[in-house]
Amino acid sequence: MKRIVFLGVLVTAAIATRAEAANPDHVQRLLKTNQCPNCDLSGADLKDTNLFGTNLVNANLKGANFAGANLGSANLSDADATGANFNKTYLDRATLENTNLTEADLSESYLKNAVTIGTQFSKAKLRGAKLGRINLSGANLKGVDLSDTDLSGAILSGFRTTGMMPMSSLMGMDTSMLASMVCRDPSSFPDTDLKFMEDLQRYGLEFSTADLGGANLKGANLRNTVMLKTDLTGANLTGANLTGACLVSANLTNAILDEANLQNAQMKNARLMGASLKGTRNANLKDAFETETEVKVAEHEPQARSLVSAMMRGQQAYLLEQNQFALKPSDLRISEVQDSEHYAYRIFAPGKRSEMIVVAAVPKMEGMKTFLGFVSVLRRKGQEGQTVTRLCESQEAKPVLPKFPTTAPANQAIACPAGFTMSSR
Repeated sequence: MKRIVFLGVLVTAAIATRAEAANPDHVQRLLKTNQCPNCDLSGADLKDTNLFGTNLVNANLKGANFAGANLGSANLSDADATGANFNKTYLDRATLENTNLTEADLSESYLKNAVTIGTQFSKAKLRGAKLGRINLSGANLKGVDLSDTDLSGAILSGFRTTGMMPMSSLMGMDTSMLASMVCRDPSSFPDTDLKFMEDLQRYGLEFSTADLGGANLKGANLRNTVMLKTDLTGANLTGANLTGACLVSANLTNAILDEANLQNAQMKNARLMGASLKGTRNANLKDAFETETEVKVAEHEPQARSLVSAMMRGQQAYLLEQNQFALKPSDLRISEVQDSEHYAYRIFAPGKRSEMIVVAAVPKMEGMKTFLGFVSVLRRKGQEGQTVTRLCESQEAKPVLPKFPTTAPANQAIACPAGFTMSSR
């Protein structure tokens, strides 16, 4: 009898300890007002509760039970819901921005139209969840189980503001849809990997992607999903529906795409090194990268071309100040012009410094193009000298420097030397 009583005491104590985890006053406030920002609701049992539109910003929700609850349009931004139970929870249009959902159970939950920018989903259970049209830009989904999940129309890449401009608009559109626009017509943004992103940052926007490294997406519905530059390293996409998906510049290194449907999927600049593609259907991999060399070319050639253009402009400015061209890149005061492991930046003066100069980006490895910038002075009778420029790129992708002319043409720009063509950008 004493033993039974003793056990009962232990059980009672355990129950009391668990009940005391949440602040009772905070629980009551939540149920009465639907407003409980900064509240301590850790371990609270809110199963099947109607909490539509509730304010739980920055609340402590660790281990709380929201199974079957209605959290539609609720705001859980910055809340800590580590290990919380959201099984079969209704979260349509809920705001989960920067919410910590590490190890939370979201299986079979309804998250369509939810805002999850910057949300921490690491090791969360999302099996069978409804995630269509969800914005997962910048979310951490590393190692998450998304098998058999409906992600059709979801946005896993996008842009976020840095405070310099409103989130709601850029050129009259929602910034979360810019990534979708780039994917629909990548040709409209030829410098997606460099200039376009830099320009957006100047307007107070930063690019963000979801981290899906090692995620289980077996059999997932990813139809029309935007995954521009998304990290899918080692992800399991076996049998996934990727019809119309945007995978531009996505990292699929060592990913499993066996039996996946890639019909109309956009794969420009996607990384596929070590990826398994057994039985992959309808895939167009013509513009994807299957080697590291291809990746390096795509990443560094546009930058080299851009820096040579900057050096040409710098030489024009230097000529106006000094009445001659500069001989050292450092004299141009362009901080970005520095040798890297891929390119060396050089200046050549084959003739008079007051008449002509050549700036160059010379690759340090095979497989990359050489870029030359010619700046010369046109001198016509009765007129002041006028500078003209020509940007040239090598026809073959290998380190090469031609023989430069020693004098500039009298009335025209220098033609590209043999083995080089005028650059289109």
